Amino acid sequence: MLSALFPSLLPLVAAVASAVSSPIQEGGWSPPPPPPLVPSPMMAQPRFAPFVLPDDARIVAAEDGLERQALLLQETLEKRLGRRIPLGERPARSGDLTLTIGYLADQVAENPEGYAIEVFDDHVALSGANSVGVARAIARLAQLFRFDAENGLWILPPTRIDDAPAYVWRGLMLDLARFPHSVESVREAIDLAFLFSLSTVHLHLSDDQAFTFPADCLPERTDPAVDGPHRGYSAGDLRFLVQYGADRGIVLVPEIDVPAHSSVLIRSRPDLFGHVDPQTGKAEVTGAINMASPRAIVALKKIFDEVSGLFWTSPYVHLGGDEFYAPDLLKLPEFQALSAAEDLPFRLEGGALDAHLNHFLGRMAKFVASRERRPIVWEGFRPTDSAKSSVGTGTWVMCWSQDSFGPLELVEAGYNIINCGWEPLYIVPAQGWASQPEDAFDWSPSSVRQRFGGRTTDLPAGAPLQGAQICVWEQRPEAIVPAVLRLAPELAERMWGSHAAPATYADFEPLAQEARDVVRDMLRPVLLEWESDLGADRLLFGDRVEVRFQTAAHSAPGVIRYVASGQFGAEPTNESPLAPAEPLVLKESTVIAAALFSDDGRRIGGVTQVRFERGMPVLGFEAYRLPRGGAFEPGDFDRLDAAAAIGRGELMAPTPDRIGAIHREQFARVRPEAHIDLRPISWEPSSTVGSIDRERPRIWGRHAVVARGQVTIDEPGLWTLEFQSRGGIGRVTLGDASVTCGSDDQIVRRSAELEAGVYSLCIEHAVLDVHNDLQVWLTPAGESLRSPVSLHLRPLSTLVDANALLGLRSFQD
Repeated sequence: MLSALFPSLLPLVAAVASAVSSPIQEGGWSPPPPPPLVPSPMMAQPRFAPFVLPDDARIVAAEDGLERQALLLQETLEKRLGRRIPLGERPARSGDLTLTIGYLADQVAENPEGYAIEVFDDHVALSGANSVGVARAIARLAQLFRFDAENGLWILPPTRIDDAPAYVWRGLMLDLARFPHSVESVREAIDLAFLFSLSTVHLHLSDDQAFTFPADCLPERTDPAVDGPHRGYSAGDLRFLVQYGADRGIVLVPEIDVPAHSSVLIRSRPDLFGHVDPQTGKAEVTGAINMASPRAIVALKKIFDEVSGLFWTSPYVHLGGDEFYAPDLLKLPEFQALSAAEDLPFRLEGGALDAHLNHFLGRMAKFVASRERRPIVWEGFRPTDSAKSSVGTGTWVMCWSQDSFGPLELVEAGYNIINCGWEPLYIVPAQGWASQPEDAFDWSPSSVRQRFGGRTTDLPAGAPLQGAQICVWEQRPEAIVPAVLRLAPELAERMWGSHAAPATYADFEPLAQEARDVVRDMLRPVLLEWESDLGADRLLFGDRVEVRFQTAAHSAPGVIRYVASGQFGAEPTNESPLAPAEPLVLKESTVIAAALFSDDGRRIGGVTQVRFERGMPVLGFEAYRLPRGGAFEPGDFDRLDAAAAIGRGELMAPTPDRIGAIHREQFARVRPEAHIDLRPISWEPSSTVGSIDRERPRIWGRHAVVARGQVTIDEPGLWTLEFQSRGGIGRVTLGDASVTCGSDDQIVRRSAELEAGVYSLCIEHAVLDVHNDLQVWLTPAGESLRSPVSLHLRPLSTLVDANALLGLRSFQD
């Protein structure tokens, strides 16, 4: 029995007399309802009386080997409760929180992540099948605590929880190669995964932009002339992160993406990964790693050997293997020799390389397996007739697009799969791509879905499905927490797979929101409040914005320090300025980064970063959610119902500073000359879900924006309106005359004789792809350079009365 750990139990009143107020002593008090547990536990049974956290509570590792977990519980509860509970020696006593191995219900005892939490009136016992299970219990306990504001007490509801996940792989992927990510930002993502009971954090360490792994065998892994200063990790950085994850029951899974997405490797060492001309001895860059080169194979084996050693807690190594398009490789003489030696089909016409890719992945997978690691690849290889070229079924496959080797084909061929389908598992923060929370809740890990409402494949019962993974692509580090928090409760619920969640999203949504709030306050204990001269809570300001610093409701005691800079990335230290008591006044576009520090200089939690934009509002807009799939035609703009708008706000005139901010956070660049920025900076979401992104507001997924303003025509004459859209359908209306364009990136031109004066302008754009690039010009005849329409837009503060607007019925053909 767990009570055997407590040789001398004292009555509850004696244990907490100093902390308990008279309503509790008189027996007239009942605890508030428990906070949500997301994901829902498999089994929860009521007990007899709540636990009131006493002033003299301790954390006790009830057996050897759990000292690191005791420290984890101390750190986690400091972030949740705002107090640092001391560690205690055995034996445990009344009021303690204890950690132990075992003591699990039969239903979860055999699961390596199984855990139990038992709340008695005078102590709390956390147990796990092993240290990972104990970590799961710690994360759940943080959610379970409830604050009784009336009495100033932290309460745990009387309950016994026995729980374990249904899926092994519950992952979060970070794209560390497209943009630099500090060790601190990766650590914060690990904390996020830990608090939502995920099991893996998959690190995409290499791509065409950077090779961030510190390979001893490849010191020239970047080309500074092409890529700028090296922005990778040291071996010490990765060892720290691996251990940090292990302490939280999180496995860090490394990925070196080959043979495609490897431009940095090829540019830095074409002699190893490209082609060496046998006549001249000159090394040449190739479009992908030269899979037929013995030198490349030897070098890659050395890299994967180092990867396996540095990520010592991971049973897995990811080989990449996706989006391989390099038909020019077939022209290399070594490919002809490889084809003959390995009986691989060879033909120049059509650039078929499927068999060669499979052969390459098979060789790499066998090597990784020889290092006692499970190889994993992205879906990207295809079935071929050559037995030698097949990728062994010991390799797990991440399904994401269903374009090459579908989930059912993989299952029938004997592969274990991990669901990474676009919907709802892909999150691309800079592009505003992500599913809606309610759609994530209505999803199952056994359902692999393409984007935009495309093909859905439902796996049969008993399919070798290992789990699912949230994939955050092309993200800046400051975007990870707000973007993932938006869907984390729903996806964590489904990936855990306990089947105990509420039946409808209407019932689950308040639980999800409370879980979001708890985790957000633990990760980002500093809150910023602001008031712009354009209105309260507006990130866009004209001349000034006032910013106030405060801490979350139950944050640990400490001081707020901050830095103000021109862009994201700067992080405060314990020597940064203290946050002022009075509002901080900003008059230029500024990023404020703030964090909480203890008296001894420790940073508590992560960094809150908010960018305040100075600009002139020139367009008012309404945003509308569009269905996930189906076509959208220009005439559909007429069917948008203003009452169904998901939000309203203002858009600013593009400035070099704003374009620079877009380019910094976005992997796909926009063309700056006449860009109309439809990304909301200042807006009022019509739903509570929108408030999740308050620090960096986004409109997520397929949507339409209707923006209205006025333009001033200074000189009468012939004017030309030009309109270009990439990734959407658009319509521009000047006066009453409209022009439409499709998503084919073609410029549509129309001309009209305009009088001098003011015309109404309406820009409607349906964002149907992850790329959002819209350009509009309005140019008078005789001008050699096209004129962006933004040069003619009037500030919203100077709009003229509708009766004073000039009319235009049609454009000239």
